[in-house]
Amino acid sequence: MKFAVPATFESMPLSEMQKGIIAAKFGIPSIGEDISFTLSISGGTLEDNIGRWKGQFSGGTPAVQETLSTNAGEATVVKLSGDFAPGMGRPPQTDWSMVGVIIPMGERNYYAKLTGPTDQVTRAEESFLTFCKSARPE
Repeated sequence: MKFAVPATFESMPLSEMQKGIIAAKFGIPSIGEDISFTLSISGGTLEDNIGRWKGQFSGGTPAVQETLSTNAGEATVVKLSGDFAPGMGRPPQTDWSMVGVIIPMGERNYYAKLTGPTDQVTRAEESFLTFCKSARPE
């Protein structure tokens, strides 16, 4: 899969725990230090991954699920907010949001996930979705 990466996105190194799970990680320093954006080709079904994402949030507003047209086909967008428990040894965060996009790739899916403080995610959402729309099979 190829993407048009906005100039404001900064490639970031993967932690040892992320290697083998995450394909790429970006920060958006112009918006904030805490926001992050990851790309992965995870196992499991679309429903499995949406369920896992929902399980990372408590409180906040109910999940919103939408469709997004990309160059690779129709993608599923999931928006969540509240208290975020990221796992992998990281502490829970209050008033965070996530915009996740599941891009179809045939037998597997590509997962793009934007997470951070709600105000930062709100400011980054448009450029993140533009990035996801640019997805095209390689």
